[in-house]
Amino acid sequence: MNQSIIAVFICATMLTSFSTSALAEADPKLWPVVKEAFFAKRDIQEVEFMKIEAPRRAESGAQVPVTFSLDKAAANGVDIKKIYVLVDANPIQLAAIYHLTDMLGNFQLATRIRMETDSFVRLVGESADGKLYMVKREIRAAGGCG
Repeated sequence: MNQSIIAVFICATMLTSFSTSALAEADPKLWPVVKEAFFAKRDIQEVEFMKIEAPRRAESGAQVPVTFSLDKAAANGVDIKKIYVLVDANPIQLAAIYHLTDMLGNFQLATRIRMETDSFVRLVGESADGKLYMVKREIRAAGGCG
C-alpha cells in the first residue's frame, strides 16, 4: 500500500516537472530591466534591416548557433557603428559588442552563444548619431550557464 502511494507521488512529481518545463518560455518582463541597465531612457526602434537567425528550440543552451546580419541597403542611410548582443534571461545579459566600420559593408556573423534558459536574444544597433535600433528573437534553450 505504501509503495503504491509512493509510486503515484513520484509519477505525479515527474509529470508536473515535465509539464512545467514544456511550458517554459521567454519572459518579456525582463526586457524593461535590461533596457534600463544598458540604454537608460533612450528610445529603441524595432527594425527589419537587422536579422537574427537561430533555431526556435536549441539542442543545448551551452552552444546555441546564431547568425546576426545587417543589410545596409535596407537600412536607408542608417549608419550602424556598434552592435550589442543581449540575452535577456542570462545572468550576464551582454553577450557581445561589435564595432563596425564603413569599409565593412553588409555585416553577417555566425557564432554560438550560451543561454541559461528560454529567452529573447536581442541585437541592438547604435547609429553614428546615437539612435538605437533593435531586432529580437525568442529562443527556447536551457542549461548553458549553469
